[in-house]
Amino acid sequence: MQIPIEIGYSLVKSDNNCEKLLALKQKGVISLQDEEYIQCKGCNELVNVVEFIGKSIINCPYCDKFCGLSTSRIKKIAISEIHTKKIFEILDTQIRNAFGDLNVSFDKIERNWTIKYNGKSTLIFIYGFSTVASFLSISDNEGVILYLDERKIKHFVHDLNKSRFKYIFDEIFSSPEQFIIFIESLDFSETLEYIKFRKNFDSFISSISDTQYEKEFIPKFFEGIKQKHKELSRLYSRLQQVENTVFNSKYLKKGGPGLEDFYLVNLHRYLQDGLQCDRYGESKRYTTTQFSFNNLMNALGHAKNFSESLFFVSTNDIAPSVWNKIMDEKTSDGHFKYVIIDKDLMLMLLKNLDLLYLIE
Repeated sequence: MQIPIEIGYSLVKSDNNCEKLLALKQKGVISLQDEEYIQCKGCNELVNVVEFIGKSIINCPYCDKFCGLSTSRIKKIAISEIHTKKIFEILDTQIRNAFGDLNVSFDKIERNWTIKYNGKSTLIFIYGFSTVASFLSISDNEGVILYLDERKIKHFVHDLNKSRFKYIFDEIFSSPEQFIIFIESLDFSETLEYIKFRKNFDSFISSISDTQYEKEFIPKFFEGIKQKHKELSRLYSRLQQVENTVFNSKYLKKGGPGLEDFYLVNLHRYLQDGLQCDRYGESKRYTTTQFSFNNLMNALGHAKNFSESLFFVSTNDIAPSVWNKIMDEKTSDGHFKYVIIDKDLMLMLLKNLDLLYLIE
């Protein structure tokens, strides 16, 4: 059995699979807490004893019938915390043990690995934690996708792609030999082409000035998008077809006191909101520095009316506070007042709309 690494997942202490939960705790991947439940006599559902604080009888939260606090308890252990940093550390060690430090690179911004081995390059992502918009730039969505909870990826796994989806603690990753065999069994010819394309983009951005980026490249890029209305329509249609899956999402790194670590934004809506009329815009070329909150506010200040603005920035290193601002300023009906077309989305548009000539 694969233990779903999800906060709140629990097992009765007598369950044989509790050993697997405890093993994950020993790895430092999760924290556990003890829980006690009363079984409602009306509907047989389990009611957490914390519901009874200061009371001996309550209305069952499931059937609304009286439910009494009894001495007969069902004891469970539940996942109370997931230690993401430890998960990345373990996987990083396993990858490097199998392929060697020189053949492995980890992108701290996009939170994925690139493995170069036997003339092939392989991208490895963790579902829910790695940047995922790049999947749409890769033919047939190639890449190794690791998951923590099988229930969350079932709806978009099929016979043609299921070999690339693996549980984060699958046994093959702890064996360098099996890990290598697994990677060699997959075809990543398109991934190699995509990585080359990314490098070409980086080289192009580095070769032009800020003025050329703002006054020449971005206008041509935008005009190119307008000329590819059929391709853009197909991209929108593709995103709409996978509306409720990870393939229609963009990873926004949030964070800060009392805030979530990330948000998977609806890419279909986000792109459409950005690529529409009546928006002020700013173009910023970045090669090594971060697009900060001050950069955002300064850019907004350049416009006479910045109620709705679009930004083209050539980096994925966007400060969490920027994404927090974008999420906080959504309209009441869920639309985005501010949209950033970052490096990842620029790559996606260039590839899917066949605009590669703009960076050659």
